[in-house]
Amino acid sequence: MLGNLAALDVGIILAYMLGCLLVAFWKSTEIKTIRDYTLGDGSVSTVVLICTIFGTYLNASSTIGTVEMVYTMGLFFVVAKICSVLVWPITARIYVNVEQFQGCLSISDIMYVLYGSFGRWITTIASVILSVGIIAAQAIAIGYMFDYFLEIGQFAGILVGMGVLTVYSAFGGIRAIAMTHVLQFVVFYVAIPTACFFALKDVGGMESLYQKLPESHVTFNLEGEKWLYFLSVSILLLPLNSPPFIQRFLMSNNTRQLSKALHIIGFLHLPLLLTICMIGFIIRVQMPEVQSNVAFMVFMDKYLCTGIKGLMIVGMIAVMMSTADSFLNTASILCAHNVGKGLYPGMNDEHQLSLARFSACVIAGMAIVIATSRSGIVELLWWIRNFWEPIILVPMIAGFLSFRTHPNSFRVSCCTAIMFVYVGSYIDGKLATVSIVLGIVGSAIGFFGAHYLQLWFGVEMPKLDEKLLKKSKQNVFKYDIC
Repeated sequence: MLGNLAALDVGIILAYMLGCLLVAFWKSTEIKTIRDYTLGDGSVSTVVLICTIFGTYLNASSTIGTVEMVYTMGLFFVVAKICSVLVWPITARIYVNVEQFQGCLSISDIMYVLYGSFGRWITTIASVILSVGIIAAQAIAIGYMFDYFLEIGQFAGILVGMGVLTVYSAFGGIRAIAMTHVLQFVVFYVAIPTACFFALKDVGGMESLYQKLPESHVTFNLEGEKWLYFLSVSILLLPLNSPPFIQRFLMSNNTRQLSKALHIIGFLHLPLLLTICMIGFIIRVQMPEVQSNVAFMVFMDKYLCTGIKGLMIVGMIAVMMSTADSFLNTASILCAHNVGKGLYPGMNDEHQLSLARFSACVIAGMAIVIATSRSGIVELLWWIRNFWEPIILVPMIAGFLSFRTHPNSFRVSCCTAIMFVYVGSYIDGKLATVSIVLGIVGSAIGFFGAHYLQLWFGVEMPKLDEKLLKKSKQNVFKYDIC
């Protein structure tokens, strides 16, 4: 026994962590250039692409956070969450023509092509801030998990989880991450439904579950301020736009493969999401007295047998790590390729690779500091996203949809986005979903308003399609600070 776990469960956890490290050292010998570290060898199977995109999407918020919200709000949140499955066809429709950005290694390269040096640097800064926050949120969840089950303390749990994650992300690059995502995908896609099956059997089946739920959890209404919250949750439908997703899209071989992968993920996501929501209902029936933020872990501890419990813990750790390693890898690439190479154009591949690995360690350290000073996972995620979606989402989607404009439009959109975020935070009293939504609205107003105002004054818009073709052929970016 170690903490609340039997020897078999501890062995399953140790085997998983060791497996991640072995994959990292195996793949590290294949990395010779920054492109190998970033995108791999240029060819990726559809199965691996599906696993790595879906693995990046599932995180502590979409699993533990979803269970917590279903436990608290019931059907109201379930309806909003199920609608989020539509994000996959929406994303496929917007980003499927990724071949137009061949030669780009990151989202900052894409924004440089579209909006110049200012676009690249703003995107890089926002990407690093977003990555540190999201990694910290996953670290908090990992710390909770290890502390509850192994009783080693939250700080020690964070160090263990982040230590393993940093090693295989920094040394194995995208190859190791893609391999571990396949492992992680299999683990959580087996573990979560298995846990739900045993829990549902214990509660007496679907009919018994429905009858035992309080009325507040099986009725849908928009009374009071719920309509505003329901509307703000619409950000779940925003196309995937974080740096790791754009990097995964660039990994795809062609538009057909990417479109196929995104649509398959949509079909895979729905049953898994329904299973996670059902777990939230089951916990509400079985343990109505526990605090919602630890309900999932209490459920795993009390209602899962030896072996299944270890598998479920590994599944949840896999969910958190698959998101954290994606952001860690992407942020380290931005620091090396966009910041390092931008400041020192003569930096060769070997130096960029070393800087990327060093940056991964530094970013992981920053995330650990934030994780040990905060406790709210969902609140941290909403807060940090105010520095990303309002500034990047509208200009990036417009670029992928072949809308070409002057870089000044991006500058104006950044200013209006910040103003609207401030207004949203004033109305809601905090940086959360309302400020994100208003920030995106402000960005759109500034971006398209500036574009058509410039057209009215006779400003000639750049022919970025020709410029993009030239950049793709040369695969060389000029790095200058705006």
